[in-house]
Amino acid sequence: MGNFWRYYRQRWHCIINEGEILIKNHFLSLDPAMRGWINSSRSYIPPVQIGEVMRAGTVGEIIKSKNKNFELGTFVSGWGGVQEFTISEGLGFYKVDVKKSPPERYIGTLGMPGMTAYFGILDEGKIKKDDTVPVSYTQLTLPTKRI
Repeated sequence: MGNFWRYYRQRWHCIINEGEILIKNHFLSLDPAMRGWINSSRSYIPPVQIGEVMRAGTVGEIIKSKNKNFELGTFVSGWGGVQEFTISEGLGFYKVDVKKSPPERYIGTLGMPGMTAYFGILDEGKIKKDDTVPVSYTQLTLPTKRI
């Protein structure tokens, strides 16, 4: 992976505008789909361009807020990308209760992969009692990375 990833450490000003939040990402999801997201072929989502932040699910803590819907210290999950900090207006981020479940679960079992499996089995698969459901671990999200 060394040829595909580049780590940049930049100095930047932590100034956020009215309505924005600054999130310190604690966990990010390394998904198999990332490989497809860098291809230019037709897909369900536009490819990540060279120089753009790689998209990834994240869980982080709000360390600055000028958004009335998000309080300082709240943990949120969303598409924060492969980066240490995310500035957002909060769209696509939802609050998570880290007292009920460890934060990393909100990008795994309680996040997109878990919800995809849950609704896929119930709504699309329409499983019923005594059905056999094969599970492939090769299709699951890779272990999360604490950043």
